[in-house]
Amino acid sequence: MSPFTTTNCIIFLTAATIAVASADRVFLSATSSSFVPPAAPTIVSSSSEGPTATIDARHIAVATGYGTFQTNNNNAISPTTTLWAKKKAKKAAGGATKVQVKLLKDIPGTGQRGEVINVTPAFFQNKLRPTKSAEVVSDEEVEKEQAAKKAEEDATRAAATAVQEKIKDMTLKVTRKAGPDGQLFGGVGAKCIIEELQQQISDEFLNGKGVKIEAITDEGGKKMKHDIKHVGEFGASIKLLKDVKAKFTVSVLGSDE
Repeated sequence: MSPFTTTNCIIFLTAATIAVASADRVFLSATSSSFVPPAAPTIVSSSSEGPTATIDARHIAVATGYGTFQTNNNNAISPTTTLWAKKKAKKAAGGATKVQVKLLKDIPGTGQRGEVINVTPAFFQNKLRPTKSAEVVSDEEVEKEQAAKKAEEDATRAAATAVQEKIKDMTLKVTRKAGPDGQLFGGVGAKCIIEELQQQISDEFLNGKGVKIEAITDEGGKKMKHDIKHVGEFGASIKLLKDVKAKFTVSVLGSDE
């Protein structure tokens, strides 16, 4: 007789079903006790202004690299790392480098001949140096040149003041051929007065280019627009330096010769 009778088959299936059901209960029990729920997403902004504010906050967080960068009032991003700061400082220091030069020519928009200015190395190398318009000078050279210039200016002022003292309030006599009515044959102008001063005072300073007669006045003190045309006494003003001047009298005498 076969061992697999109908009754035996039913008993076997029933036992298998019970075993499977028991295994499922054990699995579900183990799973529920060890299950870790997924972490809830972190909200960057807890503002109650609505979804738009939250989205904007997330965008800023991503754009700034979660704290690697910072934004200014205009939402412009700038790195906050130490390395970036060092590079930025180094670049700024390099960009501010200047060279001190003395201009050898007048350069429109830059300066005049003799001026000491600071320019960028590129401007000096590309424009000033090739055209021999400037030369690099040190602080020591500038100080030495300024000292020499001041000494020269002091000497010039001293010479001008000495001439001023000689001319001030003097009466310069000029003789010219004149008719019976005192009308001169020719005139006495600024050039003639300077020449007479040079002859009578004999000072080299009067040969300087900056020395000139500023005004000639008639007997009534009115400024004349032309040369002296007749005999008489007239006033004159001479400029020796910009701020060193002298007034004197010009006495024009007539002669038959």
